[in-house]
Amino acid sequence: MIQKILTKHTNKQPILICIHDILDTCTSDWSKEIAKNLSDYMINRFLKYGYDVCIGTDEDELLASGLDTYTHAVIIASGTSPKLSDRLIHAIAEKCKEDFYISGHILDRNEKYFELHHQFYIVNLKEHKALGCPTIGKDSDTPHKKIAPLSNTDDGYIAQELLLGTEYTEYTGTMHGWNILTVGLNNNKRLIDLGPDIRNNKKYFYYEYDHVFLRESTSLFYNQFMFNNIVVPFNSDRLNTSLDFAGPVDTYITLGTGINWVENLHLMGFTNDTEIIFTDINPLVLQFMKAMVTEWDGKDYVDFYLKQDFFLPNNLPYDYDSYIEQVRQQWKTFLTSVDNWEEKWNAVRKLNFKFISIDYMSEFNFDWFDAGKKTIFNASDMFDHVPGIFHQSMKYRIAAENRFLNKLKEKDPNIFLLWTSRSAESFLTEKHDQIFQKISDIKLIDIDKINRPYWHKDDWNVLRPLV
Repeated sequence: MIQKILTKHTNKQPILICIHDILDTCTSDWSKEIAKNLSDYMINRFLKYGYDVCIGTDEDELLASGLDTYTHAVIIASGTSPKLSDRLIHAIAEKCKEDFYISGHILDRNEKYFELHHQFYIVNLKEHKALGCPTIGKDSDTPHKKIAPLSNTDDGYIAQELLLGTEYTEYTGTMHGWNILTVGLNNNKRLIDLGPDIRNNKKYFYYEYDHVFLRESTSLFYNQFMFNNIVVPFNSDRLNTSLDFAGPVDTYITLGTGINWVENLHLMGFTNDTEIIFTDINPLVLQFMKAMVTEWDGKDYVDFYLKQDFFLPNNLPYDYDSYIEQVRQQWKTFLTSVDNWEEKWNAVRKLNFKFISIDYMSEFNFDWFDAGKKTIFNASDMFDHVPGIFHQSMKYRIAAENRFLNKLKEKDPNIFLLWTSRSAESFLTEKHDQIFQKISDIKLIDIDKINRPYWHKDDWNVLRPLV
């Protein structure tokens, strides 16, 4: 069975994303649920960037589905995580500019020949078709004799490139991908590694081995822990100057940290009575923003940031000194894009501020701001926020988003909502809303009117709208 979900993006990509459904190999219902949640998120992101997506249980059928339309097919095992950014999507596009037949994790299995690991690999479809579409090849314990490939490796394990050898070797069996690798070698095709840009921006959790899954999946919980306990100094909520809003702003509500909100207020207009309300699930974020508006003079943002008394989460997944250097560069870049920064900063820091600790994915109310004012609410990507999606199903995130919209409409239908992404925007069968719109004009998501992955055939059936 093959299910194809077509992107609605105007800039359609020539690379087909194939989600290889391995959910039946998950060793528990819990791991299967996590795999579905991660796959739903990944599919949504690829569709957003203009990639068509195929889902199926047979890799050969997935490759065949793209032969006449696409340049490459990317086979991704369901439950693979894109980690915390969209860098994987960009890395795939760059990789497909290279000359190869197959790019993947090619592993030396010694007595069992080489393996093309099933978690992630890319196939050049033009080359694949010219070779007669060889099957991938499944693992077996059948002894056989084969010419041993020559492997150029960095670690003696993963091949950077696999080349045709000259000597026959007795093997005790085969591993996944043996046939397509053999055909490629026999026809002098390039078989190469994925490279660090792809490898470092994805993670597979080995759902088929429960003890490995339980160990590797700890990173998912760490990502959530880290983002709920760290202050990120920059964000990406800048408004477009062409957005239709009759300012000045009376109330500006925003998530998270950063300084773009200052530029936003100057773009939209404000008065001496304008109120800025920071809301976040992370209390350290609110602590930082309160310190910033009361203490910072606007001169050296990074220096001020470093002087704050933060408790950094243990076991940070990046080099802290390198991270700070990146932050310094971001600050320099920001200053080149904004005129009269210190003047703008000192104008807004005199305004009225409020700080609200809140989790919009749980229970909350809107008793903390007034209706009937010119209000902008910056919701960013809170219903599509990657650190938490592994344990929040798309169904739940749709319900949480709809509930949020309904509560805002009840509070004041004239509020303008700014957001960078929705819970399921790329699955929608019809075009929905812009990134900046009056709340009364925004449609709720009807789960019965989205392109649901077939693994949700039953569990996404609902009797009433999700709110």
